[in-house]
Amino acid sequence: MLADSRIIIADNSPLFRQGVRLVLQQFSHRALLVEADNLQSMLSMTKHYCADSIFNNRCIDLIIIDSNLNGLSDAKDLEAAFELDKRPPILMTTSHIDNKSMSYYFEQGIEGIVNRKSSQEDFYNSIISLLKGKHNHHNFSPKDLLQKPKIILSPREEKILENVESGMSNKEISDSLKLSEKTIKRHITSIYRKINFTNQSRTKLATYRDTEAKTTH
Repeated sequence: MLADSRIIIADNSPLFRQGVRLVLQQFSHRALLVEADNLQSMLSMTKHYCADSIFNNRCIDLIIIDSNLNGLSDAKDLEAAFELDKRPPILMTTSHIDNKSMSYYFEQGIEGIVNRKSSQEDFYNSIISLLKGKHNHHNFSPKDLLQKPKIILSPREEKILENVESGMSNKEISDSLKLSEKTIKRHITSIYRKINFTNQSRTKLATYRDTEAKTTH
């Protein structure tokens, strides 16, 4: 199943990409393994190999993608981004997830979700499951899914979120912190991703912590 597969490993971490590569190479040295560190690079590689498939009836068999991959703001953007009649199956990696977020990813067509903390055997088995065509696959335990992940924001993100909560616009935050608006937007996108907001609503973001406080007491 793995022997002649074409797999893209798209992840922000070079160490994680190398780890996945080593796991797969234990089972097959013939598999074509390609690495990408951002969304655009991943899309370019996919198009390249899928265009080549016109001549040899082969495309990418699987994409292993970091849920926080650089350039990826929302899972729903993936389908349109590929610009292919049929995109390759996707195995998304994440360190934590709840039932609601998992359901959302599956609704967006993500075929599988794997815990980044998995053992080598579990990770490999998840890959094989998707290569066999299995959908809605995950290897998180019920206990993992019930636990609410702790949100860790950087000091800069904390400050920006405080300003959003106070009703400031990106321009006002930019002037206040002496940062470009582009930088502010990048930090806000990162905050959305960390708190697993599937809908980037500024109003919901501004009241997020108040809402969370009420639901946890």
